[in-house]
Amino acid sequence: MKFLSAVVVLFIFSFFGELLAQELYRWVDDKGLVHFTDNLHSVPEKYRRQAEKRALAPSRETPTLSPQGGAEPSKESALGQSVPFVRKAEQIVVEGFINQRGPVNFIVDTGANVTALPVSIASQLGINLEKGIPFLMKGIRGSRSGRLVAIDSLRLGELEVNHLEIAITEPDSSGIGLLGADFLGRFRIDMDYGLNQMRLVRGEGPHDGYPSEWWQQRFRFYRELKQSYEGHIKKRKDEILTIQMMLQSFEPDAPWQASLVLVYLKEIKVYEGYLLILQGKIDDLDRRASDAAVPRNLRE
Repeated sequence: MKFLSAVVVLFIFSFFGELLAQELYRWVDDKGLVHFTDNLHSVPEKYRRQAEKRALAPSRETPTLSPQGGAEPSKESALGQSVPFVRKAEQIVVEGFINQRGPVNFIVDTGANVTALPVSIASQLGINLEKGIPFLMKGIRGSRSGRLVAIDSLRLGELEVNHLEIAITEPDSSGIGLLGADFLGRFRIDMDYGLNQMRLVRGEGPHDGYPSEWWQQRFRFYRELKQSYEGHIKKRKDEILTIQMMLQSFEPDAPWQASLVLVYLKEIKVYEGYLLILQGKIDDLDRRASDAAVPRNLRE
């Protein structure tokens, strides 16, 4: 049974039939994070006495998103922007636009640090992958590899985020993107399962309008990516050292091994270039964080 928690919203996607209300348990941990689950035994024992039992009303008929743009969104106001969604098994799917092109269907995935698109959709939208850098992303659908690229905008209803980096993942058969915490973490999110709408309210965070968790996630994503590059470089250097020792001691006449060393040296040079690009991104984020008075402990 899935048990997902997040700071602003948690998505519980177990359904017991259209005529039955779903029972949920709400609890708050020592860090002030709010959690929901439909199984009391999923609540840590120390919090069970304080867990509040709630009922989730049964959903109405699930709407279908139109391939020509979906339901008409309401205008953004002080109360936020309401975005329609559809339910697919245990997933929430919304419709968005990349660089004003689309529509593109996204699975709402607060567990993914970065919004992602399959390479097939990116190609249809005309996204250039040449300037992207490689990455490995983890989310509710497992690990994905691909390239991190910059886009001009991502729009959901009337909400638009400009100058965003998204992940273009290796080919798969899903034909659907993931809407990650890099976009969702900018908003407070309320789910209306009766109307099948997600309401997003922006600008409530203490640091330039963003919550502390958003800044922390961005720094962690870049630093983990940096560590993966450094680990890859170290691995190749160790392999080169091993090959060189073999050439000197055991197999002096092994041209294919000497060729492999050249391949690894070129690969190391490429990844050292990626490191420079990534360090620039970290430095830019750090400058923004300083301007927004983000505490140093949230940048680690």
